[in-house]
Amino acid sequence: MNASPCSAKIRAAASLASLSLVAAAFAFMLHSRSFSQRLQANSNVLAAAPASTRTYREGSRLYLDNGTVKVGLESSWGGAIAEVVWHGMNFVNDFDAGREIQVALYDGDPYLPCGDCKGAEGWDPVQGGDQHKNGSPLTEQALRADSIYTKTRPHHWIPENKGGSKDSPVPSDVFIEQWVSFLPDNATGVKVHYKITHFGKDRHTNAFQEFPAVYVNTGFDRFVYYGGEAPWTNAPVSFMTMPERPKTSPPIYDPEDWGGFVNDENVGLVVFVPGQYPYVSGFRTLPEARKKFLSPRSLLVWS
Repeated sequence: MNASPCSAKIRAAASLASLSLVAAAFAFMLHSRSFSQRLQANSNVLAAAPASTRTYREGSRLYLDNGTVKVGLESSWGGAIAEVVWHGMNFVNDFDAGREIQVALYDGDPYLPCGDCKGAEGWDPVQGGDQHKNGSPLTEQALRADSIYTKTRPHHWIPENKGGSKDSPVPSDVFIEQWVSFLPDNATGVKVHYKITHFGKDRHTNAFQEFPAVYVNTGFDRFVYYGGEAPWTNAPVSFMTMPERPKTSPPIYDPEDWGGFVNDENVGLVVFVPGQYPYVSGFRTLPEARKKFLSPRSLLVWS
């Protein structure tokens, strides 16, 4: 039987947590293969070898490009990943500072500075910025030969109940550092490593984190994952459609720690988070809202 997400307690180092994830944009074929075997086989990605990796800036975007996939980080939104482009298709929704591929953190208890507020209204540092599109500023950034590094002190999502306003964002008490590079053995694989440091004096208890949150554009409407009882055995994958807002899916058992959104040709964005709690959740919106959402489940305590 699948374990309930509440049946186990998982805690990371309280003041410091780091995570690596792998995102891959490739043609996702309907064969009975696991995600890692698909990547290793590499039979349906672009066959040509990638060009040398280069990094560059265009306006406020920082780019990592290997000639097969281009990854764009928005420097005015805390370095959140706003583009993963393959064959001219950008999978990532970058409508506002709360979408993209980015980290958002939560407290399991009410946040005292705003009374009994919890969830997104409570302690909620968001890498991209707040709900009014005030972007989290970068405190450090570096375009290296084959990678991009960013560091931000993210804003709280809702500033009004923490002494701020629409025009006055409220910085949080964490730093989010991010390293983005390509996998050396796969032209379409992107590695993202996060390091989060809590420098506040308070404690934030167990809660599911968006570590990361992943927003994709409409058109990539089918969620693909492995949900069986025999992970990493070359078993068939499953497809589903996420529920429409305001609903969110119940926890979806995901023992291989990956999931993705694909289009009718089975092309899309897959995210693999090694070591995450084996559940994901998500939702979709009406076509005019242009977004689908996926969040791997990670239980963390910050103190």
